[in-house]
Amino acid sequence: MRGHSSIEASLDLAILVEREEGSKIISLKSTKTRGVDVYPFSAEFTYTHKPNTTELETAKFWGLAVEDTTSDRAIEKAILNVLSLETLNQSSLVKAVKERGITGTNRILSVIKRLENSKKIKAETGAKGAQFYEIVS
Repeated sequence: MRGHSSIEASLDLAILVEREEGSKIISLKSTKTRGVDVYPFSAEFTYTHKPNTTELETAKFWGLAVEDTTSDRAIEKAILNVLSLETLNQSSLVKAVKERGITGTNRILSVIKRLENSKKIKAETGAKGAQFYEIVS
């Protein structure tokens, strides 16, 4: 988005639409959301022409599944999946989440803290003061 930062500040939702050169597939993801998250999705554009013309007859987007590795929901899901297998310290938990294709250490730590505050996971202090995380039963 170009222009003064007040433009983006006034938006409730900004969506990035991307398409590779020559591709019929578009990808959409939220770059700014106020309120409810909009999760990434993709679509394929199809069309037909009227017979023997270049005039458009029909046009349609078909929804396509997309692997979400950027939203807070994806990070939360990865954290809970990892912790369903074993109890881990913070650095091991972050590493395991990153191995699932999710990037951004600070975002992962932020979601861990939010899950802890909402009592979905808990931190136990182990030997030498290390925090170990597990799912609340």
